[in-house]
Amino acid sequence: MASSPPTVATPTLATTDASEPFNRPDANVYLLSSDNVKFYCHKVNLALASPFFSDMFSLPPLPPHTPPDEGGSQSSPETIDGRPVVPMTESSTTVDALLRLVYPVERPTRATLLEYTELLRVGRKYLFTDVVLRPLTQAFHALSESSPLQAFGIACRFDMEEEAMQAAKHAVKLKEDRGKAAAKVEGEYAAEMEGVSAGMYFRLQWFLRNDGDVPDAFRFITRSVDDGTTELPAKKASSSSEEKLVSEAGSSPATVEEAEDGVPVVSDGLFDRIPADVEIHSISDPSARINAHKSVLAMASPLLADKLSTLPDAKDGLPVLTLHEDAKTLRVLLQFCYGILTSLEHPTTTDLDATLFFQVVTAAQKYGMTRVEDAAKLVLRPYLSTDPLAAYFVAVSVSSSSSSSSSDWQTEIRTAARHAVDVPDVDRLYVDQMEVSPAKSYYNLLQYRSKCIDAVSEIKDQYASTEPVANDTGLRTFENIRTQAEVSVLRRIALLAKRFRHDAYTPGGNTMLSTTLVVREFGKLDEDTTDWDDTLEDLKEESLMMELKIRENLVNIVLHLD
Repeated sequence: MASSPPTVATPTLATTDASEPFNRPDANVYLLSSDNVKFYCHKVNLALASPFFSDMFSLPPLPPHTPPDEGGSQSSPETIDGRPVVPMTESSTTVDALLRLVYPVERPTRATLLEYTELLRVGRKYLFTDVVLRPLTQAFHALSESSPLQAFGIACRFDMEEEAMQAAKHAVKLKEDRGKAAAKVEGEYAAEMEGVSAGMYFRLQWFLRNDGDVPDAFRFITRSVDDGTTELPAKKASSSSEEKLVSEAGSSPATVEEAEDGVPVVSDGLFDRIPADVEIHSISDPSARINAHKSVLAMASPLLADKLSTLPDAKDGLPVLTLHEDAKTLRVLLQFCYGILTSLEHPTTTDLDATLFFQVVTAAQKYGMTRVEDAAKLVLRPYLSTDPLAAYFVAVSVSSSSSSSSSDWQTEIRTAARHAVDVPDVDRLYVDQMEVSPAKSYYNLLQYRSKCIDAVSEIKDQYASTEPVANDTGLRTFENIRTQAEVSVLRRIALLAKRFRHDAYTPGGNTMLSTTLVVREFGKLDEDTTDWDDTLEDLKEESLMMELKIRENLVNIVLHLD
């Protein structure tokens, strides 16, 4: 006679009954909240309200006596008192509010936009019908009309694209309503945007600037390549960043290879003299194998030193250290460990490969490689001026990702911001690294730029008696242009005034500022008497004085890093 299979006792779990009306004895299913409160429910009510529950109840029950999870952790029981149990990841407060939308009882009361949005998110997670969730959508709509920025931030945090779009449209309407004191929404920030990416905030500003006139493909939470926003154009450089770094360091780095499987990351003969004694594998790319030296890794990272000390010997070949990073990130990270300042340019442009930079630095932070992080700052240095917007956001993102007080990127952030405000239409430019940087960092940059513009205008207006000249060349607040090249704007003004037929030159200093002074003088000169050469010399001195005063003003402007 065959013996019967052993049985496993159903685990017991201490639970608390929910309060009325979700404690009726005629219930035929329990919903168990994350804090172990047991809600007495009815399958028919849940099935009518949600296809998720309808499908669940149509499935055959799980086999009885399922053992606990591996490791001895106690799982939720399948049944209690013969009734099936549905474990929920939400708290009892949330489950209670959700069930009050399903049952003909008093509706849940919510005081804040955040509470309504969170409940709406949970309702959609469990596929409750639009009819059930209508009170929540109506409440969200009403609150987002008066607080669109707050609603936008919360909707983005909960990955609710439809609600984010609705809030943005309310913001456009509020912006157009000039009669209200609260109509200023463009360029503003709300505390509820904490946790929202700079990319989402960029798209909100783009949407507001265009009064909501965007392509159908436009999305806030996940960017669509067809959304009509601009990207930072590729730039050509006279020399690669690697050549610049070699020049700065005063020595030539070891040769860098792409490192095929099993090939070292350096090829200067080092591995011929000292054979590799460990092989690095990537969990995300099992086929990638990189040879290295334990001593180099141990000196670079205390955390890896501990891992290597407990690494078992391999029966065949080298012992294997498996890490979570992808193969490309690991290869660049190891090159830094060996003292190679490898280029981090994008493969198709001379711009910074911000994604790779972020991955390498965050890996260095994870493994406590402070010297690698310092070397990465050196690699970033040329990009602070040549590609400042990408450099700003990559510095912000790696600074935000680190919990270490020793990981300080403030100098790089401030330097990149100082150069970024000189980029024409920088508030309309997009870089990929915005997606992993906080919205507050983009808001801070825009505020900083606005203050710089005000500082320039304040001094400029002191010297100009006429209306300021429109400037399409960008705000050159930090560059010191020393040129006597022709300025077409001045030539056109001279011809129109019919006073000077010879070439008009910029009288030194900043082109925009000098133009302002010359326009002012054209308005003051008489038809018959003038000495243009003397006027140019006077204007040259005045232009330089303007620039000096502007620089003094700009020194006092601080970029907030909160």
